[in-house]
Amino acid sequence: MGGYLAPRAAVFEERIDGVIAYDVCFDLYEAAARTFGAVKQNPLAMKDPGVSWAYHNALWTMGTTNPQNTLAAFSHYKLAPIADRIRQDVLILAGREDHFIPFHQVADFEKSLVNARSVTTRIFDRDSGGAEHCQCGNTSLVHAAVFDWLLERFPAV
Repeated sequence: MGGYLAPRAAVFEERIDGVIAYDVCFDLYEAAARTFGAVKQNPLAMKDPGVSWAYHNALWTMGTTNPQNTLAAFSHYKLAPIADRIRQDVLILAGREDHFIPFHQVADFEKSLVNARSVTTRIFDRDSGGAEHCQCGNTSLVHAAVFDWLLERFPAV
């Protein structure tokens, strides 16, 4: 949820100079609804380890006991109403084949950052090994991208 929580913190904390959305998470409700929708449409989807983990982890994370309450809890996790208040430098990271966050959320977030000082987006593809959520296939690549951005935006004095 760092791709949601870090940008949200930047809205309300002026001491933050830069924000990294790792991995992009413009609308967590949309991502959760995909998982819960898959389970509702096909209960056999729970046999998929990724779906089962996401479903149970969502209930645990949100402290809820059923899909309806869980989705209601996730409905509050949207950056659209506040993203225009982000004024810092922003780095958006995303995997082209993220299994959880819909890829269009990258563009949605970029378009909403109308008052950001700067917006840099790094998309990781299959060839790089970082196409999945949080670039789990190539963490060295994402670390390099983050540190390069930090050095570019906030050089040592």
